[in-house]
Amino acid sequence: MATRSPGGCTRSARRLRLTLQHERNRVITAALERTGSRPDKMPLTCRHALEWTTIHGAKVAGLDRRTGSLAVGKEADIVLLRAADITMFPVRDPVGSIVMQGGVANVDTVLIAGKVMKRNGRLVFPKLAEKMEALRGSGDRILGDFGYLPRQAA
Repeated sequence: MATRSPGGCTRSARRLRLTLQHERNRVITAALERTGSRPDKMPLTCRHALEWTTIHGAKVAGLDRRTGSLAVGKEADIVLLRAADITMFPVRDPVGSIVMQGGVANVDTVLIAGKVMKRNGRLVFPKLAEKMEALRGSGDRILGDFGYLPRQAA
């Protein structure tokens, strides 16, 4: 997926699938009411759904000149999924597999603006352990200020 996803990959993937199913149902129901029969082919495809979350998502956010698709001059925001994972296997239609089966558990590599941020399923930016310890300290301070810091096991 080519845009940054503030909602988190799992929730975003679930929302994308539900939106696709809802829109398909809406279009098919309208056709049934109008003509008395279903459309001969699927009115909305997984490719449409992938475009909603990439180029169209970037456009809505005003970022389509920078990101949302892979093109010369744009930032390379890329998420690579592991196709061999049991939840993705077998991949017969890559776009369909991304939309209908992909999720956060399948993320192998993430590039933001062309810089690798995750590789082999692990974050790779510098000083990660130091930043995690600072985050732990910040959380402990906030919890301590409110008297919610759990006691350490003896």
